[in-house]
Amino acid sequence: HPGGQGPNPTIVLLHGGPGWERNLDLARVLQRAGFNVTTFTHRGHWGSGGFRTPSNGLEDITAVVDEFRGCADDPECPLPIDPAKFAYLGHSYGGFRAMLSIMEVPDISCAVVLDTSLGPTPSSIELREYVAEHGDIPQEEKDWEEENTAPELPYRIEKVGAWSADLVEHADRFDLMGRIDELVDVKLFVLSSALVDNYSTLVQALEEQGANHLRAELWDSDHGFNGRRVELARTMVDYFTDDCFD
Repeated sequence: HPGGQGPNPTIVLLHGGPGWERNLDLARVLQRAGFNVTTFTHRGHWGSGGFRTPSNGLEDITAVVDEFRGCADDPECPLPIDPAKFAYLGHSYGGFRAMLSIMEVPDISCAVVLDTSLGPTPSSIELREYVAEHGDIPQEEKDWEEENTAPELPYRIEKVGAWSADLVEHADRFDLMGRIDELVDVKLFVLSSALVDNYSTLVQALEEQGANHLRAELWDSDHGFNGRRVELARTMVDYFTDDCFD
C-alpha cells in the first residue's frame, strides 16, 4: 500500500496461465501513484495448493476481494482500504477471468484487460456440444489434462476430466461472448498487442452492444508488452487515476 493515511483504492492483479507474467513492475508503479495493489497465485498454479478449475479461478478472485473488503470494515485492520473502490488488472487468461468476475462481484469500479484471451480452447459451449454428441471429451483434451495432473508442472489439475467437467457443467457461465451484454455498463479498458488476435472480436462485440464505458487500444508489441513497459505503466496510472476511480 502507498504511504499516507488513505483510505486508498485497491487494484487486484490477475495473472494469466500459468502465470509467467506477474506484472509486479506495474504493481510498484501503481503503489507509488496512490493505490493499494494485491496479487496472488490461483489454486493449482505454480505450486499453490488445490487444483486448477475454471470455477476455482473465479472463486479465488471473489475470496481475495471479500478478504480485503472485510479488512476495510475491521477497525483493527492496518491497511488503508477504501471498501467502495476495487478494480481488476488482468493479463492474458487473467483478463478473461477479470471480465467474468466483474459480471458477478458487485461494486468493482473497472477492469483493465491486457492482451486478454476470450476463454479456454475449446470454448465451454463447443465442449458441451461435443460431449452431448459424442458422450465424452475430445482425446486431445484428455491428453492435455493428463499432462497437467503432475504436481511439478506449472498447472495442476486433480484428475483427467476435472477441468472439462467443470466447463461443461457451467458452460453458460464461462461463455464470455455469449454474456457480452453484461459488460455494456462496465468501465472496461481493452489493451491488446498485435500478437494475440482477440482484439477485434471482443471490441466489435462490445461496440455492437453499445458499450458505454469502453476504451480500446491496439499496440504494436508482444504478448507481455516487453518493449513498452514504461509506456504501459504510465497508461495504467493515468487510466486508474482519471477514468476508473474518478
